[in-house]
Amino acid sequence: EVDVRDADSFTYEEFEREFVAKRRAVRIRGLLSRVSKDMSIDRISDMCGDAQVDLKTHDRTSSEGTFKLKTAEWARLGDYVAERGRGLAEGKMVFDYSIPTNCPEVLSSFSVPSYFARDYFQNLTRPVMASHENDPHPFSDSWPSLFIGPPMSGGGLHIDAFQTQFWMVVLEGKKLWQFFDLEFLPYLYPDPTTSILGVDTVRPDYDAHPLYAYASSFVCIVEPGDGLYVPSGIPHQVTNLSPTSALSMNFIDDSNLGRASAELAASADPEQARIGERLTALKDAIGAREGGPGERHDRDL
Repeated sequence: EVDVRDADSFTYEEFEREFVAKRRAVRIRGLLSRVSKDMSIDRISDMCGDAQVDLKTHDRTSSEGTFKLKTAEWARLGDYVAERGRGLAEGKMVFDYSIPTNCPEVLSSFSVPSYFARDYFQNLTRPVMASHENDPHPFSDSWPSLFIGPPMSGGGLHIDAFQTQFWMVVLEGKKLWQFFDLEFLPYLYPDPTTSILGVDTVRPDYDAHPLYAYASSFVCIVEPGDGLYVPSGIPHQVTNLSPTSALSMNFIDDSNLGRASAELAASADPEQARIGERLTALKDAIGAREGGPGERHDRDL
């Protein structure tokens, strides 16, 4: 099982020592109180109800991105939240929907907990991450992102792109997370050119993926107000057990800077490769610096 800690007593030092350094997931009870005092899906819908969202459904045959999802339709966010509340969403999800791009008003009451605040995607100045001062890098406004889904919806088994770490805070509902140690990666039928894994843990096909029978996993249920930390490179799949909404961020800090910069620098996408080169230069500069990262605090966006 995934270890559990309480946000009011969980120190940054323990987080680094026991979970980041050992690449272990942890559920953090009460993390929402560190993120916002008044965040809810109803409040987000009130602020951003007119925003257009592309609703996704899980399709095991889809080639759209990492998560085996396809776009089902476009809708107003407010309409979708009301429809889902009446049980009419039929598997359609709001998936990884950028808050800074589509609903920046939410950021006024959003803070990044100290565990995740040293984020090089967010903290670096634009001249470092871009060739020109007014040329933002592609990830500067990607996170936090919004997830909303009906019961039994979710994405496919995957590893987060670019060796990023991930954290999420659940606003409502329950999410089932399933993780695999890296030793079992060959049993999950990875695509060598992407982060996609062939197995669907919810509906496994043992004829197509017979080695999956030998893969061991561990699970946890993340409940309202809880947070979850997912280390870089860890295979996982998420299923909504009830109507859910959550906010999340992918991030890069000292622990995964080397892996993330190398993967981005090797990308065939010129923008991603350029970011990787600048992160590599940052990694080299940090490697020459004496001393630790210093004290950590929650950070407003």
